[in-house]
Amino acid sequence: MEEVPAKAVPQKKTIYVRNEGSTLTPIYTTDSACVGSLTYLTVSGANNSETLRAYFDANCTIPASDVVNAHLGNSNIQTYPILPDNNSPNPNIRRIYIRATTAFGCTGPSTFVDVYLVTPPPPPTISNITVCANQSIRLIATSTLPTSYFSWVAPNNSILATHVATTYYDTLIIPGITTPENYLYRVGNGTGFTTRNGFPISCYSDYKYFTITVIAPPTLVSTTIGDTTCPGGTAFLQATGNSGTYLWYKMPLEVPCWVLALHLLHPH
Repeated sequence: MEEVPAKAVPQKKTIYVRNEGSTLTPIYTTDSACVGSLTYLTVSGANNSETLRAYFDANCTIPASDVVNAHLGNSNIQTYPILPDNNSPNPNIRRIYIRATTAFGCTGPSTFVDVYLVTPPPPPTISNITVCANQSIRLIATSTLPTSYFSWVAPNNSILATHVATTYYDTLIIPGITTPENYLYRVGNGTGFTTRNGFPISCYSDYKYFTITVIAPPTLVSTTIGDTTCPGGTAFLQATGNSGTYLWYKMPLEVPCWVLALHLLHPH
């Protein structure tokens, strides 16, 4: 009896096709940031089951942000600090790419935002200063910019003043400091505001630190004066104090306490 081969049974195979990530739309196609600072990018079009990430390259291999969860409506992405691309024809324009990824790992097409980088100015220049206690202090800081924003900060980190200077320098007057010691102040200056998409940005320099040394004027403890002398004779004057160098005058004069000089005045 001839054997009949068994009939092949068709096998069923189920193939699942998952959707790719959503197509994103940037709310603003350009943005601004200070060199070396982060910025925030806003996109729409994702759903709340997806994640988002920004990249520095078009192939989306160099991350420019952490992975963040998407939201219905608008989603914000905080970038890493952004530096100029010296290999680009426009180093201070960085194109940041963003794409969505589904819960199953499927990525969508990338979109991009051009970030214009603003270079902060160098720190202003200012000298250390020494004053007497209770004297007002006039400070002058110089910038490399003809117009800039100055910020003066006290030793306790409180803001003393912020000024818009339309020249290369800014002036701050501090009322007399009563306690003699060294005080470490700082001053920074920033660029004028650059506005893109309605958002102003001003990039500040690093702070320049300077010292104000406040000294106490010496105390004159006692004075002894010879009571008589002949015309053309010599008068012997004696003063006793606790420190410093003595200054002699024919009449009371107000002089800075750090002037170091010694004068013997003869009557005329």
